This record gives sequence, C-alpha cells and structure tokens, in this order.
Amino acid sequence: MDANRSVAVDDLVERVWGGSRFPERPRRAAQTYVSLLRTALADIGWVSIVRRPGSYVIELDERFVDVHEFRRLAAQAQARSGDDGAAELWERALGLWRGEAFGPLDTLWLPPSGET
Repeated sequence: MDANRSVAVDDLVERVWGGSRFPERPRRAAQTYVSLLRTALADIGWVSIVRRPGSYVIELDERFVDVHEFRRLAAQAQARSGDDGAAELWERALGLWRGEAFGPLDTLWLPPSGET
C-alpha cells in the first residue's frame, strides 16, 4: 500500500508487532526483517528497498501492484467518461479484482475499510 513512499521504522514496528508482544529490540528486529526481505527480493529487477533516515521506501513500478493499477485504470476511465475507451479501461480495472480485497488479513498495515 505504501509503494514508493517513506515509512518510518517506528511505524513498521507498530504495523508488524502492534497489538502483540514487541521483540526485545524492535528497531533492530525490523532492520533484520528488512534485510531478509531484501535478500528474498534480490532476483526481482523491478523492486528494491531503500533506507532513508529513520525510514524505508520500497521502490517499485506500481503497475505490478493490483490496487495501484486498479486506481490508475479507474482514474483514466473516469477522465474518459462518455468516451468509447472508458468502458475498456473499466473492464481492465475490474478484471484485476478477485475476491475480497486483502482477504481475511488482520493487520495495522492496511488502512481502515473503505480507504483502500
């Protein structure tokens, strides 16, 4: 959800461990998990995790994230309202939708329902 936007380390800690027991050194644990995630994503050429002062940014082409691609296509369709191409754009946007958004995830990572 926060592609290409800075997320403070403290926010990451709260999103990952909020509501449950924090690790002994939560900021250090977050650094460790980010390092592991970087390793897991190393072979993917279109995504990287960049450290900024007090935060991280996951840099990627948002066309590879369904929710961002849906928003982009929907905005294009709205801009072309009444145009023959609008229906095709809506069809492509809606074609990305499969089931309930984010399924049964229960995490502070996602915005409250209705804000996605």
